[in-house]
Amino acid sequence: MVHTCIIRKHIFIMQRIYFNGDHLMGDDGMHYGYNVGLTQRVISMLRKDTDKAIVYEQSDTVKLVKWYTDNGYLNPHQIVFVPYTRPDDDHYSSNIILELVDLLKSNVVEWEFVIGNVTDPIYYFIQSWIKKYGGNILKDMNFPLKNSLYNSPKLDVPPNYIENALIPRLRGYWCRDKEDLLQAHDNLKSLGITEFVIKPISTSSGTGILFFSDISDMEYYSFQYGDIVLEEKANLREIFPAYHFEGSESCGELCSQILDGSEFIGVTNLYPIENDVMDAAERTKIELLKTIELQGFWGVDLLVIGSAVYVNDINTGRINGSHSPKYIIQNHYKPNTKFVMRAITTSDSLDVIASYNPIELLKGIEPRVFEHIDISKYDCKLIPIIHSSEVESYNCRLLWVFIEI
Repeated sequence: MVHTCIIRKHIFIMQRIYFNGDHLMGDDGMHYGYNVGLTQRVISMLRKDTDKAIVYEQSDTVKLVKWYTDNGYLNPHQIVFVPYTRPDDDHYSSNIILELVDLLKSNVVEWEFVIGNVTDPIYYFIQSWIKKYGGNILKDMNFPLKNSLYNSPKLDVPPNYIENALIPRLRGYWCRDKEDLLQAHDNLKSLGITEFVIKPISTSSGTGILFFSDISDMEYYSFQYGDIVLEEKANLREIFPAYHFEGSESCGELCSQILDGSEFIGVTNLYPIENDVMDAAERTKIELLKTIELQGFWGVDLLVIGSAVYVNDINTGRINGSHSPKYIIQNHYKPNTKFVMRAITTSDSLDVIASYNPIELLKGIEPRVFEHIDISKYDCKLIPIIHSSEVESYNCRLLWVFIEI
């Protein structure tokens, strides 16, 4: 998708243009459609009067942008809307290039271009602009790393395999077909493992994860999401720490993911993480950064068994769900401001949600938060990150920001 670079100690502030668009038909025959959620994550991450975004003119996104501009987080000139078409439509490239010319010629600086799935004409235009005026293209390294934690049961080495033995991982195998799955099951069973979990490599937020103990239950498993990891099912603690990065730099602090079963539904920096777990997570982060060289947005999900930390998933190639709240804190609030982001399903409009009492709404969907914060010491703001009428479940992501009084 898109990626960017943290503001580092430059003598000038890099300005960024975000592109977010459509996916074409994948090699696996699946159609990957326009993702409203990914576009709206970008909107929430823009720095006021600094970054710009070119996005599709979709009704929910237009309303979200209006909310951000009405509430002082952005100015209208930072967003350029283009008509929704497929990227293989000739008008798509010409419309984007025209908008780019208008944006760039008014302020000739060294832009850092943050691009997603752009067409060749757009890419070549940006290259020619940079050659003439300077700047940089950051193009995401869009490959999955989940399978790189494991060999296949045939001992094939997967692409980008992480050989660093100091990066802790559960026992498992990368599987491409039913033969791999059966062999991986037998190998793990020979180690005394009796409970198993299937994790598709290409999905996120827990989609497609399955648990089983009897291999016969997987007789008709179809690999509908492509390659998988077959892994031991461990006795986990209910702590799900996660780091998020831009290149080699951490974005915000270690946070706790909020899960519904195996599905990601939110993130917070309120839930306590013990010092020994924090130390183990930090050691793991250091080893990952020694081993993995990425420029774009990525994240690492961790599992905790006792005080030991294991890498559960490495999410690359896109803005992770937890980047947006961390950016909002970074761009608009004091460091280490307390927050909770929660995904919900609602038929209410954005205007109705914005009129809610934020504390009462949070008590209704995430009451555990109030075990960890004295609400009398804070003013609470409710910020929408994603709101889509096109998604049937978890169509809204809301951020609660706790500001000390």
